[in-house]
Amino acid sequence: MLAGRDDVIDYAAVIKKYPWLVQKDQNCILSPDSDGLLCGLFTSHYLNWKIRGFYDGKVMLLEKGFNVKDCIFLDMEIFRKGIRSVGQHMVM
Repeated sequence: MLAGRDDVIDYAAVIKKYPWLVQKDQNCILSPDSDGLLCGLFTSHYLNWKIRGFYDGKVMLLEKGFNVKDCIFLDMEIFRKGIRSVGQHMVM
């Protein structure tokens, strides 16, 4: 379970289920807004993630030679099998 009865996030369970969240040297794609850029700054500084592109939900700019399945989307929810993404938007 990722959240308990008191809606407290069990961070160990989250990392166990999604270990790529804290792995270093990942490739990422950002949303091209202020919070997407801040996510990119944070992960590049602390985890050495490389920004390989930008995606606004309609148009994607991706560095040549990279595949979206090899990247993590930051600041957006992508609900497709095989795509890793991290968002903070309410979707329910």
